[in-house]
Amino acid sequence: LALQDGRVLWQLPVAVQEGRSELERMADVDGQPVLDGAVLFASSYREQTVAVHAPSGRPLWTTDHGSAGRVGVGPDKVVAADRNGIVWGLDKGSGSAIWQQDALARRNLSGVAVQGDHAVVGDFEDYLHWLRLDNGEFAARVDAGEAIRSAPRVADGVLVVQDVEGGVSAYRVQ
Repeated sequence: LALQDGRVLWQLPVAVQEGRSELERMADVDGQPVLDGAVLFASSYREQTVAVHAPSGRPLWTTDHGSAGRVGVGPDKVVAADRNGIVWGLDKGSGSAIWQQDALARRNLSGVAVQGDHAVVGDFEDYLHWLRLDNGEFAARVDAGEAIRSAPRVADGVLVVQDVEGGVSAYRVQ
């Protein structure tokens, strides 16, 4: 949208609606898109992630690895957690899958945040998981006390997370 008057400058579907029922045709972008420099990253319920040149609306890449939640964006990777609990490390320039971590299957993962050299996701069993950005291996895990549904956020190197009961916690990587 144009800042001056709110008119539409461009629009781009993140996923194609397919199927016979409304449920099958769901292609919502439920997680907040992430703007990194001039590139906008968004992921959809259809598990597709796109990178778009924000000023022009020109698609840079699309991949079938995505999530309904927010993607995490690092210096050279985009990380998405899909509906099945698989966390994907994607090449930021091409969208190609670099790694996948499937040990969190069926844990109803939150959106992803990037904290330093780690991707962080929460789950319905009260845990936060830190994965190494370079290879997706586990680096740390902490019991957050309650289930985590919303994507963690990072501000000044501190990870902030809100649980389903409204509690807020902050974590710093040492």
